[in-house]
Amino acid sequence: MSNSRSRAVMEVKIDNLMRQVEKHNCLVKRTYALEQDVAVVKAEIENMRKGQG
Repeated sequence: MSNSRSRAVMEVKIDNLMRQVEKHNCLVKRTYALEQDVAVVKAEIENMRKGQG
């Protein structure tokens, strides 16, 4: 009986960790996309500044 209870607790902990990892991975993907967008905006701003000069 103790084995099955320990297994159940481990499964719950693993499920929680998997959810946390998925959230982290989503955050990393969103951050990467934002960094790419910022790079594009910076390039566009730099191009506009060069055009005004």
